[in-house]
Amino acid sequence: MIFDLSHREIFSPLSTAEMGYSDFSKSLSKAGYTVEANKQPLTTDTLAAAKMLILAGPMTEFTDDELKSITDFVSRGGDLLIMTHVSETIIALAEKFDIQPSLAVISETENLIENSPQDFYATDLSDHPVTLNMKKLALFGTWGLRTRDGGSAKILARTSKKAWADLNKDMALSKDEPQEAYGIVAVAQIGEGQVVVCADDAPLINKFLELGDNRQFGENVISWFENKSI
Repeated sequence: MIFDLSHREIFSPLSTAEMGYSDFSKSLSKAGYTVEANKQPLTTDTLAAAKMLILAGPMTEFTDDELKSITDFVSRGGDLLIMTHVSETIIALAEKFDIQPSLAVISETENLIENSPQDFYATDLSDHPVTLNMKKLALFGTWGLRTRDGGSAKILARTSKKAWADLNKDMALSKDEPQEAYGIVAVAQIGEGQVVVCADDAPLINKFLELGDNRQFGENVISWFENKSI
């Protein structure tokens, strides 16, 4: 599987520091994957031998050629995990799979972690292999997700109905800021491949992997990809 590092991602699959993905990479290795860090543009040739592609917090947008290469990769049976650090950089790609990231960070009033409105547990989980044996997902500065009407994507994890889009970035609810339940994890199936989008890139880093059911989430994603079940 390919862990992309060609779009200025800040959390490395090779790093054993708190902000690295080395523990999650071990789970991938245990599942039989050879984990490779990619620093080249994502082309058809780059992805030819891969079964899974992980885009963990890309900080730069994908080119038109990369968007086509990635969507073709999924259509042919490749699996894609997108984790979000800056929503603007993944919008064009996520929308290929009928998933629409928000342009504002989401704040919460319920299930807070250390009283921070932007650090909280998502506890509204739909039944699905990706949420199997999970009760809560710990998040640390997340965006929101919606799915396009009539599309193939579905939301699996949501905030409470009292969450809001923090448009003015002051972490306080203002009267003009929409308050509702926002998607946090979405899945889609395109052709023979499967896609998971998480609106935050923090749940699977070393520092937070043992909080909530974050480790279970990572293992579920791997298992769902392997079993190819809708």
